[in-house]
Amino acid sequence: MDLLSELWARLGAGEQAAVVGLLITCALAAWGLSGLATAGPGLSHRIAPPIRPRGMDDDPGATSATMRQLAAQLGRLSQRTGESDAEEIGELLLHAGYWSTRAPEIFEGLRITGLLAGLTLGAPSLVWFTLANAGLFTLLCSGLGYYLPLWILRVMARSRREDLLESFPDAVDLLVNSVEAGLGLDASFRRVAEQIETVSTEMGRELRRVHAEVTAGLDRNVALQNLADRTGLAEIRTWVQMMIQSERYGSSIAATLRTYAHVTREKRLARAEELAGQAGTKLTITMITFFLPVLIVVLMAPVALEIAMDMGRGTP
Repeated sequence: MDLLSELWARLGAGEQAAVVGLLITCALAAWGLSGLATAGPGLSHRIAPPIRPRGMDDDPGATSATMRQLAAQLGRLSQRTGESDAEEIGELLLHAGYWSTRAPEIFEGLRITGLLAGLTLGAPSLVWFTLANAGLFTLLCSGLGYYLPLWILRVMARSRREDLLESFPDAVDLLVNSVEAGLGLDASFRRVAEQIETVSTEMGRELRRVHAEVTAGLDRNVALQNLADRTGLAEIRTWVQMMIQSERYGSSIAATLRTYAHVTREKRLARAEELAGQAGTKLTITMITFFLPVLIVVLMAPVALEIAMDMGRGTP
């Protein structure tokens, strides 16, 4: 004990603060791991798909199983948050294409890991900065580590929704051709999935999932409803409702598909026209921000140089 007291006395104030920060970080990590045993059921039990066909889960060789398990266990700790936040994260994971039942736990584990990493990186700053500045830097690092995965997930979900929305009209057209050629609706999903993958891998993946769920024994209407929930697109949800109503009331599936295919093509054309109409405004802002200052410099620089040279020669 005397030796420890002597070593502690030899440390400077900043070094003592850094040691305390590291000890606090280790204590938080130990507290988090100790709470895993009493953590309640995760979000995965609430958003898990009814059926997980073989081959639809994550590739076990993609990442280490031990690391996935550790991240999932850490994620159970952070899932003690509000129900609304947990449901939002679950929907974002589905929209981003992560269907695994353990995806919510793994994602929350990554956020907790980022938080602890931010605390660990920020604690040594006590050696170089004052206590207030070091605390602010540590807070920024931990906040960045905790919220950066959520921001990346939002970007991935938005990008995937845009990809699905762009390829959805083509998928409906292919379904129309397949059904009118005599294929059944379930076989058409598999056929279209194979063809649409050259245009959109994600759309092909979704249609393969629908076919796999129906093949596994799930009701087709439920499989289509799961498709709408996974994509989060209003256009696909409307199409699913039309398909369910058509099957319920015995109307022609081919006629329903052809009608909605025409609607989706018109909507895609309207979106293209809207983007074309916004091009002028976006170009104006770009030119004012980047082109106009350069133009002013190019026009005024020769005059400014001539005035400076005349002043240097003393010319009145």
